[in-house]
Amino acid sequence: MGVLLKKKINVIKYEIKYLIVAMAIYLVFIIIGIICFLNSQADSVFYGFAFDYYIKIFDCQTSPISLLFTRLLNNLGYILVFFALGFVIYTYPLKLLIIAYRGAIIGSVSIVFINLYGFNGFIVFMTVVLPQNIITTLGLCVFSLLNLYQITDVKCNGNNIKVFAENAAIGFAFCFIGALYEFLILVILIRPMNFYF
Repeated sequence: MGVLLKKKINVIKYEIKYLIVAMAIYLVFIIIGIICFLNSQADSVFYGFAFDYYIKIFDCQTSPISLLFTRLLNNLGYILVFFALGFVIYTYPLKLLIIAYRGAIIGSVSIVFINLYGFNGFIVFMTVVLPQNIITTLGLCVFSLLNLYQITDVKCNGNNIKVFAENAAIGFAFCFIGALYEFLILVILIRPMNFYF
């Protein structure tokens, strides 16, 4: 297993420019999402999402474990989509489009959190939502990068399903770390603060 991880890390180091470009696209679209959503109306679908999420975070009746499993299932959906798109080089721009869309959504959600809940919404967004989404998006970018290398490198065997599954596992590991981060912040920081304050 250690040899496999070293090999994947070397690929990431070798192809780091693609990872930087993908994450830059994500961050630019977060800013675009913020700018585009600054003056929008309050009847947006994002308000419902942000309100539900905020309530679940602070509601003691909602189990943090259920939030963890919900997040893992959502991330698994992204991994499956990226896995299905991973066999052909021509779908790489589509993956970048999904990453850009995720950035725009997160930028929009930041405005929603701040508009609805003020400083508390800003704190929840900065400590829970943004870091978790950056970690998850990094995992999707790494997964895409490893698949892109597998398809384009002459030394590789092309479409080897085993290698794509390994890449998916690495991408999902990042997603799991993001979901675990969110879970730990909820359990260690937010729920106890909500209980005492």
